[in-house]
Amino acid sequence: DLEWRARHHPTTNYTVFVHLLDSRGRLVAQHDGQPLDGTYPTTDWDEGDTVYDTVSIPLPPTLPAGTYRLETGLYQLATGARLGLPNGDTSLEVGAIDTKEAS
Repeated sequence: DLEWRARHHPTTNYTVFVHLLDSRGRLVAQHDGQPLDGTYPTTDWDEGDTVYDTVSIPLPPTLPAGTYRLETGLYQLATGARLGLPNGDTSLEVGAIDTKEAS
């Protein structure tokens, strides 16, 4: 579950990404898509809006057991340019998940 807050009215439609990264920072699974499955593009957001979005990331069936980091952010689909954070980063770590061996 993601919670976005518009500090200003966006003038660009951004795409949301959620990346699952292994211990070496390699991408192992991802979700990319417009907010709320395309029903509420970022250009419709007003300053101060809070947008709640739920995304699912299908995990590869061969994913080894372990701890994986989740990162998220926004980017322009046409250019791939990511929206920067105030600290200069272009993604935000939002947590970690532990997976177990499949039975």
